[in-house]
Amino acid sequence: MNKSIFQKKYSLNLIFGLIDFSLAAFIVFFPVRTIISDTEALSSLKKEFFLIEKQEESFKSLDRDYRIYLQKIERIDAVFVDAKVPIAFLDVLEKASREAGFGIKISPSASSRSDKSSWPSIAFRVSGRGKPENFLKFLDKMENSQYLMQVLELNLSREKLLDEKNELPPEVEASFLIKVFTEQ
Repeated sequence: MNKSIFQKKYSLNLIFGLIDFSLAAFIVFFPVRTIISDTEALSSLKKEFFLIEKQEESFKSLDRDYRIYLQKIERIDAVFVDAKVPIAFLDVLEKASREAGFGIKISPSASSRSDKSSWPSIAFRVSGRGKPENFLKFLDKMENSQYLMQVLELNLSREKLLDEKNELPPEVEASFLIKVFTEQ
């Protein structure tokens, strides 16, 4: 009998030990699994948070750079003449003429896109008369204007006019073709 009591006692201890071990494993395993999954979720949320912060910095940088580049683009855009209404460019020509004291006449030519240039442009025939120094002032003002242009043909001739003292003040008569690049 001792043997059967001994077996029963150890069997019960073994069964209770297995139950205790199962309960301990159940109590430890599921919370640890939950903790691990929560930790992984927290880690992915942190990564996403840092990614969003990085994107926010990138957007702020893009917005700042956009404003800077927009100003530069507007300045570059101001270099080109409006092909449909080139009034602003003609005003610049007339203003430069008045400031330099060199009288000019402007005649438009047809808009063209030549084989040599891939940019659209408008050509103007400009003719004028005045003192040589005034002509140079006019050319200087044109060269320093905001518009992108090219002088294609330039014809200069010296004119002699008699004044009251029969002296011949030198004057030049100029005729040139200006090619002004336009917006596309």
